[in-house]
Amino acid sequence: MRYRTLLAALVLILAIAPCLAVMAATPTFSVSATLDKPAYYVGETPSLTVELSWSDLSQDYTMKYVVCNSTGDEVATLDASVSVTGSTDPEGSATETYSLAASIFTSEVGEETYELRVIDTASGLTVASASFTVRVKSEEIRLSVAWEDASGDRLIEPLETVEFKVFITWAFVNASKTLALYADSQLVDNVAVSAGSGSAQKTWLTTFDSEGTHSVTFRLEDSAGKVVAQKAVAVTVGRKLTEKGASIIEQGVAWVKQNAIVIIILLGLVLVALIVLKHR
Repeated sequence: MRYRTLLAALVLILAIAPCLAVMAATPTFSVSATLDKPAYYVGETPSLTVELSWSDLSQDYTMKYVVCNSTGDEVATLDASVSVTGSTDPEGSATETYSLAASIFTSEVGEETYELRVIDTASGLTVASASFTVRVKSEEIRLSVAWEDASGDRLIEPLETVEFKVFITWAFVNASKTLALYADSQLVDNVAVSAGSGSAQKTWLTTFDSEGTHSVTFRLEDSAGKVVAQKAVAVTVGRKLTEKGASIIEQGVAWVKQNAIVIIILLGLVLVALIVLKHR
């Protein structure tokens, strides 16, 4: 009985061994697709890094990389012949970076998710895939302004020189251009804006001949006179009180005006009392 059990176990092992061998030898593939930037300007050329990994290979393969859109239509072939030397490298990986056509992937503002497919050219089967999303942003140009008076006390006097520092930042600009910076109607300087992203700084000096609140509007115009960015700045000239102190005084003046009759009566009573006391 004992020998029969051992014999049955041996037969079972021999029966399933080929199946285990087949399972162990099943080739596997995986792929990743990584863009070089999180977003692009219109017409920019994205770069896509593809890493293909494999294991348990016993033969060579020729693959191709294709990109499909969200509806499954093929829009681009990145590589028509990718060699995988499985006969000499059963496990391994290969990395390559590809340029994506701007006319397909960044022709307009928006967001699109694509699928990279790794296809075995011999069988036509997709052995691995990965998705990636291309985001295309519209042009962004912004202005920010800081000022400082000549004395540096943040209290502007009439005819005191005030320096305005204008900071220009931009992103997702698809072509270099020159913009004109104005302070109200006065041309401050031209600003060279490069493709992609960047920044610049300009300085403008002025004086104000009267007290009160004055506003200056800085704006950027393109060659056609179109305003692409603007920033209004208000400054107070000749007011040395803080906002809190000025508010308290204004409230006091208003209270006196509202209670003028009562105050006059009280002052009159005080005056009468003083006269009476004087003649006692």
